[in-house]
Amino acid sequence: MTVPSWVKPGFWGLVIGAFAWWGVLVWGFGWMNPATARQMADDQTQDAVVAVASPYCTSRFEQQANAVTSWQALKKAADNFDQDNYIEKGGYLDLPKTKPMSELADAVASDCARQLLALKQIGGVTLSSLK
Repeated sequence: MTVPSWVKPGFWGLVIGAFAWWGVLVWGFGWMNPATARQMADDQTQDAVVAVASPYCTSRFEQQANAVTSWQALKKAADNFDQDNYIEKGGYLDLPKTKPMSELADAVASDCARQLLALKQIGGVTLSSLK
């Protein structure tokens, strides 16, 4: 059996064309595998929840009677992990009528602590003057 002379170039044309088309789909149209798409969606969901829950957490912290003392304790926490734990244990993360956010609690606590430590004053007390 003889193979026609056009088979070898035709095969390589098919292979190169398939790779070129795959490149157009991936880079031109943004195609990706399902795991990557799922991870991107999870990241965007977490970012959205943090963006909504952090201001609520900050507001609850500021509205407490001993907000300045609590802010000083938060500032004295040794590292980010301790600050996140302080926020979580204080109950500032819990949104009304929702279950505790176990999966997102660390991200919300971290962002809430960052926002609280960036405050200039709480309840009319200038925080930069405190030691």
